Amino acid sequence: MEKIRVLEAVNQLGLGGTEYALQLYSKYLNKDIFHVTVVSLLKGGERVRLIEEQGTEVIILNGDFTKLPILLKKTDVFHWHGS
Repeated sequence: MEKIRVLEAVNQLGLGGTEYALQLYSKYLNKDIFHVTVVSLLKGGERVRLIEEQGTEVIILNGDFTKLPILLKKTDVFHWHGS
């Protein structure tokens, strides 16, 4: 069975509650069913290392939104964290 590709997205990966929720989703989604990638649209932060240490790939776009459509083409579920 091919895994469902999930892109967990946020503006930055600091130590706030939004970023913590994203970290929990990316950690606890069933890895037998889902392939999770985290993308930060604007900048990284303290939580990048924490997420990578749990085995999840993190991509930082640094405001280069031209890369987002490329990521979305490889994604089944886009999960936005934030307003």
